[in-house]
Amino acid sequence: MGTTENFNTTMRHFAIITICTLCIACDTEKPANGNLPPENKLVPTWPDTRKTTGGSFSITLNPTGGEIVENKHFSLDLHVKSTVTTAGVLEVKVDADMPAHGHGMNTQPEVVAGKEGAYRVDGMLFHMAGEWVITVEVGSQGKMERASFPVQIE
Repeated sequence: MGTTENFNTTMRHFAIITICTLCIACDTEKPANGNLPPENKLVPTWPDTRKTTGGSFSITLNPTGGEIVENKHFSLDLHVKSTVTTAGVLEVKVDADMPAHGHGMNTQPEVVAGKEGAYRVDGMLFHMAGEWVITVEVGSQGKMERASFPVQIE
């Protein structure tokens, strides 16, 4: 074989090895059944409930109207349940971003407290399709915990 043929054969093998390596890496991140585990599901069934990072709170999130649509303002109904005794007034913050794009929303959500752990979040807008993550931070007396809600917008 000539030098050009050796080079072409080597490059084909390199490409095949690279593709196989990428496929193996992808498969190791997914469960055998191909589905994301429940805590990482992208299209949640609303309402969706998750515990905060420290386990002190349980957060239930539900879009008003039951769905989130690309480039359409929406509100969230939010319920915070404390799993431990907390002193003081709870502070609740809500935001969302697109981790793959490195940016967040073009709007600033407003959280309004209701009765007995109920909150309403207005001013949400996912201006483009893709994977978004809604982050809810809850805490009191300076100690904040967070819960993340990944959502796929088509």
